[in-house]
Amino acid sequence: MPFGQRYGFESVELKIQMDSIDEHLKTDLYNGYILFIDNNFKYADAGYEYVFEEQHEIIWKDFFRLRLDKFPKYHSQFLENVEYAIYRDKWYKAYQFFEFLFQKLEKNYYKMDDFKIHLNDVLERNNSGYRVVEDYFVPISNKEEIIEIVKARDNASQANILGLGEHLNSSISLLSQKPNPDLRNSIKESISMVEAVCRTIEPQNTLGKALNKIEAKGKLNPVLKSSFEKLYAYSNDKDGIRHALMNEHDLGVEDARYFLIACSAFSNYLIDKGRKKELIKIS
Repeated sequence: MPFGQRYGFESVELKIQMDSIDEHLKTDLYNGYILFIDNNFKYADAGYEYVFEEQHEIIWKDFFRLRLDKFPKYHSQFLENVEYAIYRDKWYKAYQFFEFLFQKLEKNYYKMDDFKIHLNDVLERNNSGYRVVEDYFVPISNKEEIIEIVKARDNASQANILGLGEHLNSSISLLSQKPNPDLRNSIKESISMVEAVCRTIEPQNTLGKALNKIEAKGKLNPVLKSSFEKLYAYSNDKDGIRHALMNEHDLGVEDARYFLIACSAFSNYLIDKGRKKELIKIS
């Protein structure tokens, strides 16, 4: 904390940036683009200049949606469009721009993992309500929650669980849609993650039978088992989230966020238990 804020000479701003981006955050995002994306073009060897030119053309035609015959002669003119997307367009366009970079640019030529780490530091420093998870800005600011989601992604790959990775990616994508996230379908995809793990442990595809199968192989905390069964029953019975979603008017981001995190953690728990009981194989 700066000197002035520590001793009360300046106010401490604690507002979480959910539906806006202030000037400090805009500047940090723009500088991140310069450091990790633009500098690759600026300092490219002669053999790579053409590659980076192609990458800029992808941004020009597919994100800015501008004519290729109007592609700027000078790089500074190209940067004017980047500056507009971050500084002057609608606030969420800046995040959409960076998501486009994650998904469309050649990762071989950019240090995307380092770029994402840098952006998460920037988001945390500026008290943003978003963090980069996979290729999306997701309304999550807790590092432990992000770890659970990333672990679910890794578990899906290592355990070769059909559908888990796909449902996880879909849930993240739907939750991160801006400006209007698809909360109902994000929750459905999160619940489907747990179902995918259950099908791997018990083909009859019920959580109760999957937990019973784990319990039959050894001790399973009865209180924990009961809590899981109640949560899953809530999500599936006639009054549960599946059947009530279309009539729920005050469903919020916090609901979809909770299910994404809870179902990721729940899936990880089932996989870890299933692996120990030799019900799931990890490659």
